[in-house]
Parts: sequence; structure tokens; C-alpha cells
Amino acid sequence: MYHLLRGLYTELTRQTEYSILVIGLNGSGKTTFVEHAKEMYTGKPRYESGPTIGQNVVKLPVSNTILHFWDLGGSSEFTNLWDRYYGDAQAVLFFIDGTDTQRLKESWEIFETLKTHSDLQGIPIVVCATKQDKQGAMSAADIEKKFIDYSNNTPNIPYTSLSSLSERLENSHSHSNQHNDDKRNLILNLVNTDQSSIKSVIDALFVRVQTSPRG
Repeated sequence: MYHLLRGLYTELTRQTEYSILVIGLNGSGKTTFVEHAKEMYTGKPRYESGPTIGQNVVKLPVSNTILHFWDLGGSSEFTNLWDRYYGDAQAVLFFIDGTDTQRLKESWEIFETLKTHSDLQGIPIVVCATKQDKQGAMSAADIEKKFIDYSNNTPNIPYTSLSSLSERLENSHSHSNQHNDDKRNLILNLVNTDQSSIKSVIDALFVRVQTSPRG
């Protein structure tokens, strides 16, 4: 009887777990965000480190769920390994350094591959324009405009004359006969170390993983 009751209790108290890929070029603030979020939601001290080598894995309790963050290294030797994780993701958190104008087009090229990858069709993508506390940082609106310009001025991109980043995301999904949900994708401003800013990202992810096709 004890084992039966214990098994029933375990089943009733089990929390749904969602896997979220945290990706972006090196130096975009991925690990800073994840470590500050860990401190906020678990009380564990954040780990101060340099560039992520391989992966940094953090689990955050949010409401009745666990958000399982896979913070993947963003240097060139690791970006080619990202797609190994795509098939298990319920959401993607894509970081763009708001202060790094030199590599913005490189971020856009990566973003294009995310939207059209077969393992990510229908998966929510939340884009974060980071380091908004830094002088001269590009806002989410600035980055969105530049991405749309890149898309509209690239001949081999079939989805032209688009007015917003969300439209770009949904258009890629509809061309693949997949989900076309204007609430699925989002671009946000982020201050990587600010609790209110971090919470807004976590809240956005929490809502979106509930309707992820792998939820």
C-alpha cells in the first residue's frame, strides 16, 4: 500500500518539463541571462564564467512546470552542432547582441536557417535583442527592421516584401504547410541582468511552450 500511495503521489506531483534551446553568437549574453534567471527562480548562486564551452544546462521551476534550458556555445566550432538538439526542443530562445552591429547580418543568416529547418517547423522562436542597457544598443525594432531589409534584398529568399519579423516567421511556416500562428513567435528587448526584463522573457516562453507541437 505504501508503494502504491507513493507512486500515486509521485504521479500527481510530477511537473511537466520543457526543453528550451538558448542559442546565438558568442558574446550575445546567453549565459549571463541563464545564470541570472537561475538565481532568480532557484535561489542558487549564479556561475560567473567566460564563453560557454559546449553547453550549460539549467532547470528553472516556473509555475507547475520545469523549463529546461540548454545554453549552447556560440563560437564557430559549436554552432555547427546546434542542429543535433533541434529535434528535442519545445522552444528556441535566440539571442542577438544589440551592441554588435558588425555581426548582425551573421545573426540574420543563422535566424534564416532556424526558421526553415525541418526539425523546428512550428516550434516557438523568441528573439532577444540583448544589452539594452548599453549606450547605442540596437533595439528589437531596429533589429527587426534590419532583418526585414536583409530578407527583402536577398534574391534567393522567397518571402519578400514583408513588413515585420513575425510576418517573416509565419510566412516561412506557412510555406512549409506548418503552423501559422501570429502568437507563436516574438522579438523582445532584454537587459540580461535585470529581473523585470528576465521575467518578461521567461513569461513569454512559459506561455508559448504550452502550445508547442512537442508540448
